[in-house]
Amino acid sequence: METLPSRKAYGVQLEPELPPEPSVAGSAAEIGSIPEPRPLPEQPASSQHAASSTAQANAPGVFTPPQRASSYAGAWKANTGSSSCRIQLSSVPSLDLYKASAQGCSDTALKTVNGWSFRDEQVVLFSRGQVIARLSGAEAALAGTLSGSKADLTMTR
Repeated sequence: METLPSRKAYGVQLEPELPPEPSVAGSAAEIGSIPEPRPLPEQPASSQHAASSTAQANAPGVFTPPQRASSYAGAWKANTGSSSCRIQLSSVPSLDLYKASAQGCSDTALKTVNGWSFRDEQVVLFSRGQVIARLSGAEAALAGTLSGSKADLTMTR
């Protein structure tokens, strides 16, 4: 008598049945057509209010300050009192700051600016690791004060 090799039994595990999905294209003519959008589920009133206030805050034509440091990189004219100079904010990182340089500044603190960062929606100027100034504003005009003298500082493009 001839013996047959034994067969291994494999278990089959079925997943629960899901309801059939609606047909996107019912005929050959409809293949490639865009399906109708499904309505969104109802949201609680508080979610709808939050969504509408976000949409109003970012309405077309309304300027919102940029949220990236690279938007502030470039050449700036810095004014303190009656004196002005040039500040260059680089987009080249240097450890946890970006590089910066100053040209023609008469203010002692501004002369030594060598780094900057963008934190809490403020441009922060540094000199040898020490905060020199904190400035707020848009990507074309910033205003703040110098840390040591509390003198007003404005920077424009």
